[in-house]
Amino acid sequence: MHCVKKIFRGGMFFLLISFFLFANQSLAGQLEMMPPHPQLIEQLKNTGGLQDLINIQQQMTVRGFETPAKRPEKSLFNIQGASNSPVDSTASALVLCVQFTDTAPQHSTAEFQKLLFGSSFGTMKDYFAKNSRGLFDLNGKVAGGDMAGSNQGTAFIKLPNPKSYYVGYQYATGSYPQNSQGIVVDAVNALKAANFDFTPYAANGAIPYLFVIVTGNGAEFTGRTRDIWSHSASLGSHQVVVKVDGGTATVDCYSIEPELKGDGNELNTIGVFCHEFGHILGLPDLYDTQNYRDSEGDGDWTVMAAGSWNGPHSDGSAPAEFDAFSKTYLGWINPDSFSGSGVRLSMPPVEGAGGQVYRITPAGSQTEYFLFENKQQTGYDLYLDGHGLLVWHIDGSMANPDSIYWRANEVNNISNGHYGVALVQADGRNDLEHGANRGDASDPFPGAGNVTSFTDNTTPGSKLYNGTQSNISLMNISEAGQNVNLVVTTTGHVAAVSLSADKTDPQPAGTAVTLTANAAVSNPVYQFWVKDPRDDSWTSSGEFGGGSYTLTRRVPGVYTVVVFAKSSDAPGSVPVQSAPFTFTFTKSGSVSGLLVSGPNGGQTTGGDATFTAAATDDGGTPCYEFWLHDAAGWRVVKNWSADNSFTLGNIQAGSYVIAATALDRADLEAGKWDMVYTKSFVLNAGSSVDLTAPAGVVSGGAVNLSAQAAGLTGAEYQFWYQAPDGGWRNSGDYTGNNTYSFIADTPGAYRVVVYAKDHYAPSTGQFAVLSVATVLSR
Repeated sequence: MHCVKKIFRGGMFFLLISFFLFANQSLAGQLEMMPPHPQLIEQLKNTGGLQDLINIQQQMTVRGFETPAKRPEKSLFNIQGASNSPVDSTASALVLCVQFTDTAPQHSTAEFQKLLFGSSFGTMKDYFAKNSRGLFDLNGKVAGGDMAGSNQGTAFIKLPNPKSYYVGYQYATGSYPQNSQGIVVDAVNALKAANFDFTPYAANGAIPYLFVIVTGNGAEFTGRTRDIWSHSASLGSHQVVVKVDGGTATVDCYSIEPELKGDGNELNTIGVFCHEFGHILGLPDLYDTQNYRDSEGDGDWTVMAAGSWNGPHSDGSAPAEFDAFSKTYLGWINPDSFSGSGVRLSMPPVEGAGGQVYRITPAGSQTEYFLFENKQQTGYDLYLDGHGLLVWHIDGSMANPDSIYWRANEVNNISNGHYGVALVQADGRNDLEHGANRGDASDPFPGAGNVTSFTDNTTPGSKLYNGTQSNISLMNISEAGQNVNLVVTTTGHVAAVSLSADKTDPQPAGTAVTLTANAAVSNPVYQFWVKDPRDDSWTSSGEFGGGSYTLTRRVPGVYTVVVFAKSSDAPGSVPVQSAPFTFTFTKSGSVSGLLVSGPNGGQTTGGDATFTAAATDDGGTPCYEFWLHDAAGWRVVKNWSADNSFTLGNIQAGSYVIAATALDRADLEAGKWDMVYTKSFVLNAGSSVDLTAPAGVVSGGAVNLSAQAAGLTGAEYQFWYQAPDGGWRNSGDYTGNNTYSFIADTPGAYRVVVYAKDHYAPSTGQFAVLSVATVLSR
């Protein structure tokens, strides 16, 4: 957690600004693209053109676009990056169907409305409902060119330029406005001119779920550079601000897909939409984004890899379900953890309501763990290559949203030495890592090879990547109908940890509530963490110790408690985290909650940013005050009043922190400043960083880097470089030092990256700008 304290003296006012660790913000300059169709890969392999495609796409990544800030939250404690807040409830997506001046659509907007938001099998809405087990209800509207208000149009939106203007021969990834960003901006502006009502699709000051469908075919199938390659990205500095009820919203994140399937004239299928929407929800690609020839990532086993093409004749009409890691990250499955010897499990298919994912973290491991699930050829997994127990070996140092691998969209690149989300292939051949196939019937356990055990001594085995024994054994693996049966033995592992309270929820503020933790492990020790609703800051109970904690809070609100447990017999083990436990303290006439809507991250220079606060204050009268930090320092921009809104207008290049505060009028008059609720936002406008690096050095020589940021307050820097062996190294935490040196000790190409951020911004990619260079060592 990164905290920043600032004390203000306005009478007796004391304000604490705290920034909670934001997550999953990817590398600016990175496109997240649809994997090439298997047929295209085979064709290019046979014609010798595959390396040309790889080279073009690597150049696209270097010069590409800023990517969206996808997930705003992550568990503070889970080093593997699992979400603290599942992607749930109802989402409203906006779909824009567009045509160029020299193209005509082959299908209607009504057909896409049915394909994407119909309720039957094979629609995107049904796909996400099945994968999330009903947690995520995706609705939306397909907008055409004769839209006005919120009525559905029938014609495609007509762009002002021909296809060649936007696409060129670069898959529509050239320089703005002659690229896909230009398509999105022109399409959105056309709707603005038609007085389209964006309100139903706005949330927290943004239009978070935007699809753009363009006439024609996709380059991910055709391979033609004059076609658009489906991808998700953001508009970056070209964001569009639209009017919504009560204010404005920013259009930034988008995904773009073709109208037509394959190389013909049939309506497209959902595979490409589901894959790209996975990116918008925060997931990385799980195929090898640099090496189509020799590495397949997770192949056909997940929609975030080649499984997005699953269906009859690989047409993408039945994309594979999300893998165990992705469902866990999105909060759609909470894996069961356990310990003990000879635990017998009977696992129903994960595709059904009763299916479950299990997780084991080896004692002593700081980053690695295993997930396993029962996958069967049913529902959207009908076209998998086999069925049975899938075992996933996760390297949390790579598969977490703050890692350079995630931010560079290289989680499953074999150049890293191993995948971050690796399918343990039961046959031991590692066909996926060698590019031999995209999955086969012998990958699951027992599978076609009848492999019935997975231990430290088998091949494949459960040892960690450094060769250390995990002491994890899965034995007697078999299938009975669609169920998988097995016996699990672990040593030194903590099972799930639970929390209970000695009083019912809620209680009056000031009441002492005793919380008791329980974990099924020998000699357990515990550590409690409590999230303060006033500013989202966390405090701990101290060192690991006993299993009870007294929670007493005089400020009303909903407090979140998380407890960690481990065995004192294995002091070096990674503790297991409980599910969040909430307890409410009540008090009439005081603020007990604060919600603030407003933008975060990159903003358009010259635009406006509006922040609207809503305090919960039963029996009282809330008052609001707004603070601003910019290059001139901190100041009050709106004094205490009943006015709950503030607009930062005509934003100029720079970085800004906006703090919205709330306090009951009686508490304000009494000077009870510890009762203040605070929510903070960080904005960047026109921010950039320039990287100076040598073109080449002699092998064994020093690579001296320097950076200079613009449009940031108190700029801080972090340097990364990727050596020829594929491994990434960094300069450490963000600091004010804008220079860095390393030794190029082996010949080859070194990829160097510098991030720069505002001093007050969290240390994540969402609030950072970057620059990239390549240095050759000879």
